[in-house]
Amino acid sequence: MTGTRLALVVPSSGFALRPLVCFPALAPKAVSIAAAPSVAAVDEISDLLQLEEENQKLRKLLAEKLRAENADLRKRLNLG
Repeated sequence: MTGTRLALVVPSSGFALRPLVCFPALAPKAVSIAAAPSVAAVDEISDLLQLEEENQKLRKLLAEKLRAENADLRKRLNLG
């Protein structure tokens, strides 16, 4: 069937051509090749990764500080 037009094949197969025309979203889409990221985008991603690392460190420090405060308050209130 190579080279045979869809309009000629569809009637012989028992399928209606109309649904294929009405629903173009169901038709196969072309595959696009992504372009390489720009230098600015790479720098921005690098900055975001550094900020994420700093954020994790700060979260750990805050958690440690809050645990210490919580333990101190428990001692003061004789809760254990």
